[in-house]
Amino acid sequence: MTTHILQLSDFHLLKNHADELRGVPTADCLTDLLTLVRANYSAADLFVLSGDIAAYGDVEAYHQTRELLADLLPRCVMIPGNHDETDLMRQAFPETIAGSPGPVTFSCDVAGWRMIGLDSHVAGAVHGELCGDQLQWLADEFSQHRDQATLLFMHHPPISVESTWLDRIMLRNANDLTKVLHAAPQVRGIFCGHVHQEFSGSFGAIPVHTTPATAIQFAPHTEELQFDNVPPGFRVIELDGDKFHTHIVRLPELKYPAT
Repeated sequence: MTTHILQLSDFHLLKNHADELRGVPTADCLTDLLTLVRANYSAADLFVLSGDIAAYGDVEAYHQTRELLADLLPRCVMIPGNHDETDLMRQAFPETIAGSPGPVTFSCDVAGWRMIGLDSHVAGAVHGELCGDQLQWLADEFSQHRDQATLLFMHHPPISVESTWLDRIMLRNANDLTKVLHAAPQVRGIFCGHVHQEFSGSFGAIPVHTTPATAIQFAPHTEELQFDNVPPGFRVIELDGDKFHTHIVRLPELKYPAT
């Protein structure tokens, strides 16, 4: 049986369900995508929410997320993005976010693979960083699970996505992550959000994939912010032995263009 992991990213939910961001009702977009998810991937083994759940860190956005994902929450893990408030996330999802105050991370087994989520959120900033304690935690995870093929999830990509304005707000200390990854040949891929578009590249020899937002999409290969007229989407990851396959699924049409 195929093991499916779904990555959903950048909800940018607001205080009220009907509120709009740049003319886009982000909660309606997520609702439409979740209808597609439930129709086609209801049996997925894991759902990874990879940051920017809230547009402005409002507690109401996290409560909306709980309501919209209610039946899926037992199979959800999450990490924060630059727009999130980690303390409010921890309070809203106590059964999902484990551990004491500090980085919001996860490490779990799925079909013999190790899934690890990293917290690249920097309070008050748009770019991302991984603190020293978290990098040590990651090294310990790699050491404890060195025999498991591993996928990493983080909000900020550690590589260029070939858009000038986005490249200014990526992961700032990617070199520190490189040092930890040198001792972890079991890492098969890195999956990120943040850039509101599909992109594939590599971090050394490790494939890196970014995932469309569930609402507003950014146009690729731009000097400054431009919106893309493609529908919202999510990423599907299929585990196959010690390899994986991945692709993007989008809604059939763009109902709410950004302005």
